[in-house]
Amino acid sequence: MNKVELYDQILDFILDINSGFQASPQNIKKRLRPDLEEFQIQDLLEDMNSLAPKYFSAKNAGRGNLVLFKNERTPFLKKEGGFAALAAKTVIAGRDNGAVLNLINAGSMFAQLHPRVQEVAGPYFLRGLYKAAVSETCTALSEAVEKKTELSIDNTKLMQRAFASDNPILKLSDVPAERIGFQQLFVGAMMAIRNPLAHRLADTYTDQTALEWLSFLSALFRLVDEAEVINAP
Repeated sequence: MNKVELYDQILDFILDINSGFQASPQNIKKRLRPDLEEFQIQDLLEDMNSLAPKYFSAKNAGRGNLVLFKNERTPFLKKEGGFAALAAKTVIAGRDNGAVLNLINAGSMFAQLHPRVQEVAGPYFLRGLYKAAVSETCTALSEAVEKKTELSIDNTKLMQRAFASDNPILKLSDVPAERIGFQQLFVGAMMAIRNPLAHRLADTYTDQTALEWLSFLSALFRLVDEAEVINAP
């Protein structure tokens, strides 16, 4: 069993533990992993708290021992796949703790994005390929609009035609001014996000930058889901 699997085993123990017991090295050794020494378990607890501090409550039990407790956020860490999910494309033991912590903190936000965004961007995001996460999601958005409209064009021209204010194929509003606004949002996604990413390197992209753009693209995906098809070709 590798370190990541041990993290998740202890996570399950913390979630299932009775209120009368603590997730201390002593209790974990006695009730869960008698094959491990207490100092080894202590190292695991410290790692877990360092990697996911917001998902546990912790206290110093004396003599340098750390004890972890579940809090209101601990179940979300489990729901999102635990430590193993974060290690799907990487190995936590070999990653910088700050980078892994960024992934953990982003996890709860990422889980709220449109399912298609999670599906497309997730593998790239977990590997730190933030430019690719956003670029591929833009491409997937274009494909979703193309499929719903049955048009044989893509990118900017597709968005201009699909959400045309005077004769839209995908209608999001009965108000002409609002239709213009929606059209500009979709055209902007292609012209200001997708095309620049495709034509130049985006070395300055961070996990935060990518998450913010993915949130915007997620909102556009939901608009595509809601749009009424009219004037189909």
